[in-house]
Amino acid sequence: MTWSWTIWMDQEAKRSMLRHLVACMPNEGGGLFTGDILSHADQSELFCLRQFHPLKNIAKRKDQYTADRFELVKFVLLTLKKPNMLVATVHSHVDTPPYPSLFDKENIFSYDIPHLIVSFSHDLPRIVAYRYKSSGFYKIIEDTTLSKKELRL
Repeated sequence: MTWSWTIWMDQEAKRSMLRHLVACMPNEGGGLFTGDILSHADQSELFCLRQFHPLKNIAKRKDQYTADRFELVKFVLLTLKKPNMLVATVHSHVDTPPYPSLFDKENIFSYDIPHLIVSFSHDLPRIVAYRYKSSGFYKIIEDTTLSKKELRL
């Protein structure tokens, strides 16, 4: 059986995410996305990222992201009462490529939803989405279509 995952991100959610991640620099930043997941008969899933929710980074090192656990638990409990569900997580890499570090792999929040890494190590940010399976991380999609115009935050 082949699994396929696709991600659609609302443009305002993308701008909100980028604004937050840039504001967190030189430290890594992160947050969560709410939206919905559409499942199809062929086992494919479309993750609709409709709204971005920033979370505070409590990591002691600027090159690591650790969500504030109190904010995280509070947010997850709130999503249980709303029609929109938690559909993805995101964090940034300020000076490194958009690949999961050992720290990222050891501290993944959820195995059931995609995790996006936004890298600012190039001229334009690169967004790469991953999903974890028992045999490792799998890249879902990479967005290299960001323009300078989108970065006028």
